[in-house]
Amino acid sequence: MLFRNRTVWPIVLFVALLILAFASRCRAESELWLEAGSTIVRNEAPVLGFSINWPDAGPTDTDFNLSLHLIGESEGMANQAALGLMVVDGFGRFDIGFGICLLHHEDQRNGSTANFMLSVAYRFGGKSTVRARHCSNAGMTETNKGLDMMLVGYRL
Repeated sequence: MLFRNRTVWPIVLFVALLILAFASRCRAESELWLEAGSTIVRNEAPVLGFSINWPDAGPTDTDFNLSLHLIGESEGMANQAALGLMVVDGFGRFDIGFGICLLHHEDQRNGSTANFMLSVAYRFGGKSTVRARHCSNAGMTETNKGLDMMLVGYRL
């Protein structure tokens, strides 16, 4: 009964990956981040999520980033979940990232569940960050307004 609900699968997958990430030893130590904020530009909704970062684990010392964000309802839009996987590179205190974003369902912002994700962040020391994430399908469907999130993160 529990696993018939489509909302549960992204959460179960994320938790399983989280357990595997902390149970195994990768090339780099993983970091767990708590992120909270709001969607911006097209409508405002609260956002809460977790992000796992593997520093210097990718090609040419880039980072891998796996995230799960839960987005609240707003202006007639239902709750949404976004599962993202990105490659992130840094320039001093700034980070930029590119990857994929899987949404729980289609809505008025995104006409597909499979999307691209872009990210820009500024790090305040090693414990906190401000990050902007953009998730859209790059024009693959007629509905392509995109999902923009402004987040404050804290490393746990």
